[in-house]
Amino acid sequence: MKHPMNSKKNILTDIHNDEKHYLATFETIAGIDEVGRGPLAGPVVIAGIVLPRSYTILPGVCDSKKTTAKQRKELYPLITKAYQYHIVVLDNDHIDTVGIANSVVEGMNQVIHTLKAQINLIDGYFRKGLFPDNTFTMIDGDALYYSIAAASIIAKYTRDSIMDELDEHYPLYGFKHHKGYGTKEHLANLEKFGPSSIHRKSYQPIKDLL
Repeated sequence: MKHPMNSKKNILTDIHNDEKHYLATFETIAGIDEVGRGPLAGPVVIAGIVLPRSYTILPGVCDSKKTTAKQRKELYPLITKAYQYHIVVLDNDHIDTVGIANSVVEGMNQVIHTLKAQINLIDGYFRKGLFPDNTFTMIDGDALYYSIAAASIIAKYTRDSIMDELDEHYPLYGFKHHKGYGTKEHLANLEKFGPSSIHRKSYQPIKDLL
């Protein structure tokens, strides 16, 4: 069974990967995840939800990578109605200015400070000192923790919706199909039409095309 990746001793070291164990000690915990590190275009989206001590488990909530677009569309309003949540969207210009890693950390800290949960659980591995002391990061957190899985669905649905809307403004690239990721279709359209204003100019192959 996996535990938070922080190596320092803390009161959560021996707690199992079940939010109810956390909530036996704390009133609230937040699950936080991001979507959009790898795409060549569009924003990165960071989302978080808060679970109170007594919460309802919504059927179907799991790691967003294991859900379909239809399932995420159905789950999104249920999750956002059931729990306190916050979403941060950082666009391609922001990513080009500070970098994707800094953008993700910045967005996660915004979510943390807005939600004000007693414990924060984040998907992924991050070096120490980037988040408040009541924050714990774990690889595959979206597959282990219900709260992170719910946050991942919010983030994924939000970003996909943004890319669908951007597809209407930039119809040459096929954003509705690939959501900005570097698919064959996307790369071919980039070669043909050149980068748009929503492409990440700090990413390859955009750099070379410019």
